[in-house]
Amino acid sequence: MVNTSDKTEYFRVTPSRIAVDTNGSIDYETRKNPKDLGLLVVPINLKLQAKQKRKIRVASLIKPSSGNIHSYYRVDFDHITKDRLEREKQMESASTPTSGMSVFIDAKTEKSVIVDVGSRNDFTPKTSTNIDSVSGQDPEGNSITQKRLTITNSGNVMLWLTGFESCDRSGKCKGKTWFKRLYPQEKYHHVLESGTVLVKYQELFGRKRTSRTVNIN
Repeated sequence: MVNTSDKTEYFRVTPSRIAVDTNGSIDYETRKNPKDLGLLVVPINLKLQAKQKRKIRVASLIKPSSGNIHSYYRVDFDHITKDRLEREKQMESASTPTSGMSVFIDAKTEKSVIVDVGSRNDFTPKTSTNIDSVSGQDPEGNSITQKRLTITNSGNVMLWLTGFESCDRSGKCKGKTWFKRLYPQEKYHHVLESGTVLVKYQELFGRKRTSRTVNIN
């Protein structure tokens, strides 16, 4: 980490585990004990002089037997004041091992880094799809039933969705500049316009780009 300013700055480093719930939505979990989190990040309190550089150590505490699904963490670098840093240190010293982590809403996140914990030899990027019906409203406010496409990251690594297009029976397709990051088991829901018969999208993993099509019955 580099302090690019011309004065001394203070930072708080906060790691969180990126978890996916049973509905396929993202949640960020924090733990006071690095063993419970599965990731060690040190130091978590930084005082950097002007233009000073400091290395941050990141180490996985996950056992190799945890499976082949890659685990992901977000490490936030929050810019805080000296007084705030001192108060956080005092609260940590006075807290018990089972107490929750302190949260300060006036911290400014300067940067977040995603950490991938998993085997470098085991990458299986893929998605699966499902179509169901949901209730909605037309432009006049009348209740209607719409079809919804759900794309699930059914592989073991994070990937990106891009190149999303929906096509009608005449072959006319509409698309947009669109990127969506999906973690393993995370779901993306898209309510389809009436008359959509085909959806196209691409899976992007590193330099590998895989095209997918979904027929809407």
